[in-house]
Amino acid sequence: MQIFDFKKGSSFGATCVYTPDSGGPTDLTGVTIVSSVRDSRGFAYNFTVNVIDATHFSLICYNTQPWYPGTAFWDIQFSKNGTVFYSDTVLINVLNNVTVNPIATTEPY
Repeated sequence: MQIFDFKKGSSFGATCVYTPDSGGPTDLTGVTIVSSVRDSRGFAYNFTVNVIDATHFSLICYNTQPWYPGTAFWDIQFSKNGTVFYSDTVLINVLNNVTVNPIATTEPY
């Protein structure tokens, strides 16, 4: 399981490459992608997902100011034709920020 540090208040984004598991869809055609981070209080924050092409997609959460410090969990859910499968779970060590993100009240989670 991967673990990394992240300072809350920063925008959190990733560009991802889809690598199919055995028995999974060969590419992202017709696949629905949903992703969330669940902070140490158990609150979930959803990402905006953008499919770039048949094997690439991006995820972004502009406002991480509400993320509670401590261990958060992140994964990606893929679904197609009623079948649901997940990425590995990543642990995020959410660090407190000192300077509050000024977009915290204007940008979506």
